[in-house]
Amino acid sequence: GMQLGAVGMSGQVHTWAEEGFPLALLTRLRAQGFEVFISADHGGAEAQGIGKPQEGVLSEKRGERCRIYTDPALQKTCLSTFPQAIPWNNPGLPENICSLLAPYGKAFTQDGTTLLCHGGAALEEVCVPFIRISAIAT
Repeated sequence: GMQLGAVGMSGQVHTWAEEGFPLALLTRLRAQGFEVFISADHGGAEAQGIGKPQEGVLSEKRGERCRIYTDPALQKTCLSTFPQAIPWNNPGLPENICSLLAPYGKAFTQDGTTLLCHGGAALEEVCVPFIRISAIAT
């Protein structure tokens, strides 16, 4: 739901930090004897819209970064409209499922729209930060 992409997300995190809540929470947790670790959900990659496939009910799942099909012919039809998309046929998926991934940094949404979204072939989907807070400097 982030409207301004990475800039909007950064602005929200900055405002949250300026209000002092994260520092107060971490300080209180450490004072209570908790070991504190911070991680993140996968994804949150910024993507630019390349157009939205007009498939009606033909795809099983109509995500912004991935389209899922039970019929390879439907995948091929969408690929002809979006030749830069990446076909993903069966490795790790059930036999009757194939999918089409938006290229890195792109999404199946209105052309030119900027989104902050999950899914797709992106390093941000497999690598996330994991931080141990061992002390709080005030």
